[in-house]
Amino acid sequence: MLLRGIGRGIDRGIGARDIVTGTGTAPTFQDFFASGDLSHSENNWGWLDNSGLNASVTVVADNPVPGLGSSYSCRFTYVGVANCTDNRPELRLTYNGNSESWGGNGPAEAFFEFYHYYPDGTESWGGAQYSHRTQVGCADATNNNKWIIMGGNQSSGPIKWIESEAASGGESFLTMKNRHLSGGDAQSNPNSEDGSKGIHSGMYGQWTRWNWQVRVPSGSGNTDGLQRLWRDGVLWKDGNGTASEEQGSGFGELTAHGYFFGASNSGFSSTTYIFLGGVRIWFNSSLGQSAPTGWPNPL
Repeated sequence: MLLRGIGRGIDRGIGARDIVTGTGTAPTFQDFFASGDLSHSENNWGWLDNSGLNASVTVVADNPVPGLGSSYSCRFTYVGVANCTDNRPELRLTYNGNSESWGGNGPAEAFFEFYHYYPDGTESWGGAQYSHRTQVGCADATNNNKWIIMGGNQSSGPIKWIESEAASGGESFLTMKNRHLSGGDAQSNPNSEDGSKGIHSGMYGQWTRWNWQVRVPSGSGNTDGLQRLWRDGVLWKDGNGTASEEQGSGFGELTAHGYFFGASNSGFSSTTYIFLGGVRIWFNSSLGQSAPTGWPNPL
C-alpha cells in the first residue's frame, strides 16, 4: 500500500510500514530537515557547512518524505554538463564540527536509515529523469561515484563505502567496496556485483527507504568488518569483509569521515535533482553491540 499526498503531487508516496512508529532505540543523530536548512545537530553530530562541496545541496520544500512530520527534504542538484565533467554535490557528517578527524571518538559500527528520491522527469519542479550516463575516455576520477561512505582519513585506516556505477538504460549498480591492503579498492563481496541494479526505473518518482549497516574490522587481517544494505525493508546486499580487504591504522572505529554522495561524481547530461530525506543514524562505540530494536524497521 502506498501513501498518497504531499510533496510533488498525489502520486508520490512510500510504503506504510516506513512511517509506523513504535518503541525503537533512539538514534544517535537524526535529521528530517524540518529546520529548513542544514543547521541541525544532535549528540555532537551534524552536517558540514562547506560551500565548496555542498553548494549544490539545499534544503527545499518541494518534495518532503510523507509521514515524517517535516515539510522539507535535501535536494542534490546535478547540473547538465559535458562528458568527462564532474558534478560535486556532497553532504558530509561532522563530529564537533570536524569532518576529517573525530579525535578518536569514531564509532566502530553504524546503522543508517535514509530515504532517496530519484526523478521520473515529470516533477513539477523540473529536471530530467534519472539517467546515469557512462562517461567515455575520461580519467578514473570522473567515475568515482560515492553513494555513501564511512571510514578513516583519506590516507590511512579502513574505509567502507557503496559506489554507484552506470548500468544499461541509465540505471545504476550499487557496489560495496573497501580499501584494499595494497592501497587499491576492492569489492567487499562479489554478491555486490551480481548484475542486479540498485537503482532502476521502477523506483523513479517515489521515495525509497534504505538501511545500511557498516562495521570496520577490529584489526588488520581480521574478518569482522561488514556491510549490509536493505532496500524498502528487504535485505538486498550482504557484503561481509575478508582479511585481504582491510589496511592501514585506526582499526576498530570509523575514525574520520562519512558522507552522502561525493565530491567527484560523473555528470548528468541534463540537469537532474536527487533528494535525500529522513536521515537516522545509530552509532555503536564498540564492536559486538546489538542493532537498533526491530532493525531494519526500528521505528
